[in-house]
Amino acid sequence: MAMSENMSVTIQAGEGEQVEFKESVSSSLAREIVAFANTRGGVIYIGIDDSGRIVGTSSDNTLLSQIQDVARNCDPPIPVKIVKLPTNVLAIEVLESSNKPHQCRDGFFIRAGASSQKLRRDELLTLLATTGSIAFDRAINQEFVYPADFSEKKFQSYRGMLPQSAPRDVKHCLPNLGAAAPGPGDNIQFANAAVLFFAESPQLFFPEGFISCVRYQGVDRSIILDRHDFKGSLIEQIEAAFLFVTQHQKVAYVINTSARREERYEYPQVAVREIIVNAVMHRDYFYQSSHVYLSLYADRLEVENPGGLMRGMTTSDLGKLSVRRNPLIAQLLQRAGYVEAVGSGFSRIHAALKENGNPLPLVDNTNFFRVTILARDVTHTNIHLSQRQERILALLKDKQQVKKRECAEWLRCSEDTALRELRRLLESKLIVRDGTGRGTLYRLSHGI
Repeated sequence: MAMSENMSVTIQAGEGEQVEFKESVSSSLAREIVAFANTRGGVIYIGIDDSGRIVGTSSDNTLLSQIQDVARNCDPPIPVKIVKLPTNVLAIEVLESSNKPHQCRDGFFIRAGASSQKLRRDELLTLLATTGSIAFDRAINQEFVYPADFSEKKFQSYRGMLPQSAPRDVKHCLPNLGAAAPGPGDNIQFANAAVLFFAESPQLFFPEGFISCVRYQGVDRSIILDRHDFKGSLIEQIEAAFLFVTQHQKVAYVINTSARREERYEYPQVAVREIIVNAVMHRDYFYQSSHVYLSLYADRLEVENPGGLMRGMTTSDLGKLSVRRNPLIAQLLQRAGYVEAVGSGFSRIHAALKENGNPLPLVDNTNFFRVTILARDVTHTNIHLSQRQERILALLKDKQQVKKRECAEWLRCSEDTALRELRRLLESKLIVRDGTGRGTLYRLSHGI
């Protein structure tokens, strides 16, 4: 917050997220400096009491030096600017730090409203993760025991996705991938990412590391039609969630100019897979009070995961910048072919939606990151073709026009059965009829 000449306006507004009043320099000054540096910065006014009354303070060199010492003794040190204001008030300007987190003797603090609050363990971990100071996925999991907790089947399945040149032995392959490190004796220690990929039961170590998929009847959560909690490895979760959407969304069958059936989904498969992979790859795994949610409504698909965008990113950066909360998880998914290129996921989502005729996705970024894609209307092209009907269309493409008898011979069925299939194609407006009686000819509709 920049210094203001109109200090009376600031005083009248009172204390807030970026303003703190103190009658004098006290032992709590270090907490306020740390809190501002760890949050959005702010100004501490010395010589104003909590009610906003100016009481003044000295501004001799001894006091100025004392304030600078308090800031320097924070870990890491915090630069501050001290300005002497009228009526014997000192203003200490603290900028938001690019070297977070900072602590003082009393611990780690952030600014929340008009007060400075000490961080609990989980809050500190979240701050460390959002600033990139530590990465959850690279940390060694001290509770995982190899080989007791290890799944050879999951490892071999993953190994099959890698180039043939990759080491086949787990004790060489995973360290090469950065997913494990040498342990005591001839053992290895698994990183958290490796536990999520290769543990027999990853949820024993991360109970909230799964995806809940729910299908609702309407546009709200009143009636649940189907629900599954998909657990197992991250790849198993991705595949199960993707299949859940595929099985429950509507599909249209569109006949193209080659008279072949083309499937058109409410939600394009490429976009669905990318959104699920992004949720698993970028979620905040330090946050152990929630998991990934996939909600399928009558008019939309929503996927949300704990943890908003990384600090410094905005929704306009999606598809342009790549800031990965879990770089090792991203790397393991990329090597397995689930991620094509760094930062390209949202570009592919946009392209797939556009090609399929869906609106662009809606993004909500708070403590959770939610992506919503609206359903494509498939009601007018929902043509379900039988195998016989597909064969009739292929025959018409080849012969241009045919009689009922020719269709029956082609299908090796009775003329009554052939006529029934032809009538269904007429009702669907895929073919037209010329003439009457035994001389009736059938041909493809214009544009089919």
